[in-house]
Amino acid sequence: FDERPFKDSPGAPFGPDGTALQLSNVWQSASFRVSLPRLMGSAFLPFSGALLQALSLLPQHTQQAVHHHLPELLLPLSAAVAPDLIVVDAIQATHKGGEISGQPVELGLLIMGTDPIAVDLVCAAAYGVPEEEMAFVHSSGAPAGAPKSVADVKLIGTISLDELRKRGGRVQRMDPNPEKYPLPKKISVVRSEKSRLASCAGSLTEALAVIERAGFDLSKSRQVALVLGAVDDIPAGTTEKSTVVFLGDTARGETAGYDRVVRLTGRNVAVSQILMDLPFLLDIGNFRTDLGLKFQLARAGARLARLIGRSGGTGEAATGPPRTEGGGGAAAQ
Repeated sequence: FDERPFKDSPGAPFGPDGTALQLSNVWQSASFRVSLPRLMGSAFLPFSGALLQALSLLPQHTQQAVHHHLPELLLPLSAAVAPDLIVVDAIQATHKGGEISGQPVELGLLIMGTDPIAVDLVCAAAYGVPEEEMAFVHSSGAPAGAPKSVADVKLIGTISLDELRKRGGRVQRMDPNPEKYPLPKKISVVRSEKSRLASCAGSLTEALAVIERAGFDLSKSRQVALVLGAVDDIPAGTTEKSTVVFLGDTARGETAGYDRVVRLTGRNVAVSQILMDLPFLLDIGNFRTDLGLKFQLARAGARLARLIGRSGGTGEAATGPPRTEGGGGAAAQ
């Protein structure tokens, strides 16, 4: 979508600045639209399914800017340019984490429908989500006649509601609240009641899960306090390397005893930014250095492949698949 224009859409929701959000022109102009989400865990919502995929209709920079309004935007976004068909891949879903950190779980399901609310209510049953956690589908943005619970959805197929819920018992859901993440004592998370999961809080939980799954040992961290929103009590720093990290523009608090104060700026700090900075701040790794070296090697391999190809040399780089639009031959890919 990002390679093509975005334009205003009738019925599109308004962003925080009061202007209507632009949606993908490709999606709006299509004569038939098929949404193909995968059922996955999420640190921002009970799970990632049909409704959450509507966020991809927005430009990338807009997605990040409005992320903290995610629960309120999903229904009007889905209604603005609704898909004609939704096919959710729940054959092998993911659990024990969010969209990036999740691990495979076999559910053996394809969930198909034409109403994203109905589809997500069925997905919730298959993912083991209690109905009270699906309150966001009952907001004022819900269209008239929209189902209120999975009992209002007519199931057509070979799987009963009881069987859906039984398979949902296989799912182990991650607690999305970062202050409840199992961390060593040297790492503390202090979160304001106003800090929403759809913003920095969910991003932090997802980043912590990715860091651990990548094999970094959090127990080797220096003392670090991670602050979300305006808080009153931050554990005092006790060493000369103690670090306090404020996530987002609204984060603040007393920093007594901390030799190092770091702020990750923005209304919504992206998971990618936290992944780049947090391992370094914890003193357990440096993604920037590690990834930088890999990118440099890949770039050098791409240049070499192009030189071999232009000179008519032999070898895999010259005889492999055509170069992609982004550059680089088989070696780079």
